[in-house]
Amino acid sequence: MLECLTLIRHKLPPIAEEGLAVVTACLEGRATVEVVTDALVRCWQYLDEKHKDAPTSDPEVSIIRAVMFPVYA
Repeated sequence: MLECLTLIRHKLPPIAEEGLAVVTACLEGRATVEVVTDALVRCWQYLDEKHKDAPTSDPEVSIIRAVMFPVYA
């Protein structure tokens, strides 16, 4: 999943790019679970603040949620 996301990294909004970087760092042993949890919280906050009423089919919402899947894992 991460390899697929890196292919579209140039299209990620900053919050999603940050989430992807944190997951990658965690897998490489450079970030703690707490840092990953904080990134997940920030992604949800961003969606709530910026896209609260947007449908899940909205491209920006979809791409952020796609990054959140490996963050949860």
